[in-house]
Amino acid sequence: MDGWDQVAGAVENAAAALGPKTVVASCQYALCAHVLAAIDDRPQVYCPTLRRTEFDFMGRREPPADAPVLYVADDHYHDNPVDLMPGRICQPLGIVPIEGDGRILEHYRLSACLPRGGANN
Repeated sequence: MDGWDQVAGAVENAAAALGPKTVVASCQYALCAHVLAAIDDRPQVYCPTLRRTEFDFMGRREPPADAPVLYVADDHYHDNPVDLMPGRICQPLGIVPIEGDGRILEHYRLSACLPRGGANN
């Protein structure tokens, strides 16, 4: 899909602002995989989904407990990141609208999900 360069740029900027221990996560296998490819797994991508995925076999279901998580969601998947990553407090950071043919094709929502005890950056 068009617009992954915009998503990648927004993710890279937001992750850098959250600190060097930041990881990225999403709620659905395909979205996790798209984000992983778009940012070349830098920072590392986790996929704390409700169902087992390939990310489980990579050891990438649960983000590290002390890491800030940049959570990426889109218009199709609305899982609450706090349900997927208990023990974190999540705050919206912004929305990346992807346009094509003069209309919005998709929105990507970015949230900062921090450990309740505070991130150790």
